[in-house]
Amino acid sequence: IPILHTKVSNKWNAIGKIKNSIRLTEDEVIFFFEIEKNKNNGKKVVGADQGLITCLSLSDGQVTQVDKHGHDLKSIIAKLSKKRKGSKSFRRTQDHRKNYINWSINQLNFDNVKELRLEKLINVRKGRSSNRNLSHWTYTLIKDKLIMLSEIKGFSFVEQDNKFRSQR
Repeated sequence: IPILHTKVSNKWNAIGKIKNSIRLTEDEVIFFFEIEKNKNNGKKVVGADQGLITCLSLSDGQVTQVDKHGHDLKSIIAKLSKKRKGSKSFRRTQDHRKNYINWSINQLNFDNVKELRLEKLINVRKGRSSNRNLSHWTYTLIKDKLIMLSEIKGFSFVEQDNKFRSQR
């Protein structure tokens, strides 16, 4: 089967090679790439903190910024909380949130990073009631993007448990 390479497949070809196996679904063909384990010679161990206002703050002073249209994560979540769930505008705003998270994390510099430690968040929305804004905050999108970025850039990703943190 002849393959027409795209910008994304060229990026994966540059860091690895295409495997002989594929996965067929009803509406797509999925190709697999084999990537050699990068030995990142970084020196820094960086802590990351997810937030509702800023998407991600790193311990070396880097913070995600507002995009050129004036949106940050808080304004997108506020816009999302006003939409009716299941509507077309709700899905568009969800895509906007995902695109903003990907864009803002791509703006950060992960060169010279050996290990990235992210706070493990559990039971964020646990309780009798939760704010509607907080219910649209998806820390899993941020975590998934960082995991994917760690595989590409070659640094190790660790979820740091926050039990007894103040006693350490």
